[in-house]
Amino acid sequence: MNTDLAVTIEPAIEDVSKPQKKHSLLVTLWIHLISVFILANYRLEHCWPPALASISVAQLSFVHAVSAMLFSGSIITTTVLEWLVVAGRDAAVQQFWFDKVPQVEQFLVIPALTGSMVSGVAQAFAYYGSLRYAPRHVKSSMHVLTLFGLWWGITDRTTQGKAYEATLLQPGVTLDVPAVFQQRRISNLVIANFIISRLFCQHRHQQITTMFSVASRKLAAAAFSRSRTAVRRLAEKVEPVQKEAAKEAATKKSWWSSPEWWGVAGGIAGWGISGSAIWDAYHQGPEVISLTMTPVLIVYSTLFAVWSYTIVPKNFLLMSCHLANIGAQVNQLRRSIEYKLENGEHDQVNDMARKAAVGGAVLAGAVLGAPMIRKSLMDMNAGIVSSIAAAPAGPFTVHFWAPMSKWLISGASFLELDRPTEKISLAQYSALTVTGLFFSRYSLLIVPINYNLSAVNVALFLSSAWHLGRKIKADFLDGGAKKEE
Repeated sequence: MNTDLAVTIEPAIEDVSKPQKKHSLLVTLWIHLISVFILANYRLEHCWPPALASISVAQLSFVHAVSAMLFSGSIITTTVLEWLVVAGRDAAVQQFWFDKVPQVEQFLVIPALTGSMVSGVAQAFAYYGSLRYAPRHVKSSMHVLTLFGLWWGITDRTTQGKAYEATLLQPGVTLDVPAVFQQRRISNLVIANFIISRLFCQHRHQQITTMFSVASRKLAAAAFSRSRTAVRRLAEKVEPVQKEAAKEAATKKSWWSSPEWWGVAGGIAGWGISGSAIWDAYHQGPEVISLTMTPVLIVYSTLFAVWSYTIVPKNFLLMSCHLANIGAQVNQLRRSIEYKLENGEHDQVNDMARKAAVGGAVLAGAVLGAPMIRKSLMDMNAGIVSSIAAAPAGPFTVHFWAPMSKWLISGASFLELDRPTEKISLAQYSALTVTGLFFSRYSLLIVPINYNLSAVNVALFLSSAWHLGRKIKADFLDGGAKKEE
């Protein structure tokens, strides 16, 4: 860039980046105030401000779980996306990213971090009487959050404006990596370690809570040792009879009631769907790839890959086909983004990046915070709400969300019942029909039983069989009659 042009542009950049620097300063001050709040309460015998003591433990646990979910998920998602944005070396995408990230932090990260810290301090006073008397893993969690706030405020926030200036000074798709981007990479690595340490402290807290719960049950059971001895002796007599009955039942089990048989059949049918997707990936141009549907399919296959591993018995054949589909769809997404950037469709890519950032933050937060929120709702004893939270296939498990993702995809078949037969793939709809047939039975034999998954596969079978019948009639029956004429 020549000197005259630099003199013309730099004042304008300074004016544009002033709001960025002001926002970074305010965020840094707020984070330091939260850190001071924790340090101040560390030496107090009563929680300050006193209004926190009037909030119930169940409410504090719920707020802490939701805040930790949003905070951890947002930080991890934005860190990964920033690495991808910098690696892409596209000035337009980088300028959009460093201009919009402060807005995400203003409305999501900062409130979540504040809620997590304040509710965590209040919980420590409620459980242990003071933050000073809390166990080591609780103190470590607060220390990690405090150090994170100080590090984030000093390194990440102070370089946000500089990074935005760098994107304005060097437009183009062959952008060199400025030094400020390298500084932010190092800062993001340290931030990721803080988050991992925080999650480790939370996991340790859950382990200790479980340990105390088990210990209390053992102490209560010790009071009935004589009864336990009698029960054990009775069990020793009954156990051989039960084993013999189980062996007899196993020998009489037919293929109709065998989850292994239906699981293998469903896995083979699933490979038919994944195989057709991989075939399309290598025989269709990038211009026909949908930037909306492809991320949905990635999430869909991710959910079912996890689901096939968590059920009893595990279905590794089904998991492998969904892992293959994830790889194929990620490659499709890469091809589509490269094609659109080469053809100047930056707005569509930026729109997808914005949606992916929000969706990724929500998804990562949900995965990280679901166990804590579920435990909080179960401990609240809120009737049907607690019962739903404790359900083995409830909304806090993959056994609920995997079928829900399939409902969204299967609904497209019902909306296109009059789809032209020339646009119907015989191989794809044959695989979909067989998959719906097999999984409508398979979902009733696994543990936990999943009626929602059975229902969506019945719907998939009916809609796919309808399209398949129309395709066979048009190509083989009506087409054969025309040839004879």
